[in-house]
Order: sequence, then C-alpha cells, then structure tokens
Amino acid sequence: MHETPFTETPARLLVVDATDRMAALMRNAHRWGFESYSARSTDLALTAIRCDRPAIIGVNGTVPVPVENASRRRKIPVTTIDEADSDPSEALRHLRAVLRRERPGVLTGGSAHGFLSLDNGAMRAEILGNPVPLGVSEFCLLGAMLDDPDRVWSREHLLQRVWGEGATHEPRTVDAYVARLRRALVQHGNPDPITTVRGKGYRLT
Repeated sequence: MHETPFTETPARLLVVDATDRMAALMRNAHRWGFESYSARSTDLALTAIRCDRPAIIGVNGTVPVPVENASRRRKIPVTTIDEADSDPSEALRHLRAVLRRERPGVLTGGSAHGFLSLDNGAMRAEILGNPVPLGVSEFCLLGAMLDDPDRVWSREHLLQRVWGEGATHEPRTVDAYVARLRRALVQHGNPDPITTVRGKGYRLT
C-alpha cells in the first residue's frame, strides 16, 4: 500500500544497528516524518544520545543496557525494530505510534543564534559561516545553550544536560569545558559568544 508522506518537521530517529539490516527502514524514514541516522555500536549510540538528543531510538535486536539507561535518564523513548528489514513500513508505523504516545510534538534538528549555528546531524558548528572544530563535550555544551539562548545556565544544569543525571563530574568541571569551547570559538578573531554571569553561570551573548 502506498503511504502518503508526512509533511511536519521531521523527528530525529536514531537507529542503533551493527549490521545493514535497517537500510530499507532508513531509506523510507523520511516518508514517515523521520530524519534518520545510525549508530553502528553502543559507544556511538551513547554519544548520539548524549549530544544529539534524538526524538526516538530504534534498536535492531536487544536494547543494550547502557543505551537503555542513557535514554531513560534523558526521557528518550527506545524500542526494538527487529522486523524492519522485512517490513520497514510496519516498523516505522510502530515508531510513530511510540513517539506519539511517549513524546507528542517532539521535533529536533539544528539550531542557530546570532552568528552561531549548529548542525546536530553532522555534529558541525559554524561561527560567521566558518566551521569550528569541537570535541564531543564542547559540542554538547554549545548545543545545550543554543536550545535556550536567553537562559542563564548554571553549572549544575549544564552538568546534568551534557553528562546526564548521576554524572560523577564536579560542577566546576563545566568551567574547564566552557573555557575549551570559548578557545575554539574565538580562534581566528571570532567574537566570544559566551557571557559569564557572575555567581550564576553562563549564557549566550
């Protein structure tokens, strides 16, 4: 049966698959309102969950315990899609149903503020149109602040947002990573987009 493409802003679907069995699902995902991307290992999946905040996670096979724990901490629904290779439409229908039930209206994508822009899918940051190489933690910090650029982010909130609940880092660890982020952003004479709010935390300029 031909399915009518969905026209809303795509929801980001992380497919955790160490094989190529999900290729058909990923080819058809856009017709079901998803922007799909894959992680071929548990470690890559954890990085994507931590930094990219997908709307939903589909796993080929048993859900790895670290992925289950990380998704639960961030309230991201995760489900198995074992039969997607034989019937991708049914699997995508299931994913939409889970997303509607667990996180209605959740949409993800890139973000921008002033002269800063972030492409979550490509994990690429730009300032004044020029690419800025960032480490994973620095990219996640910038992404968190871009999600709510007018907010003053406390160290505790950034720690929870980037490293998750139960992180063993001290809040002052955030200062070190913000310093690294700043150094990367201001190279080549770029303006510093981060303001330190004394006694409270950080915000974007």
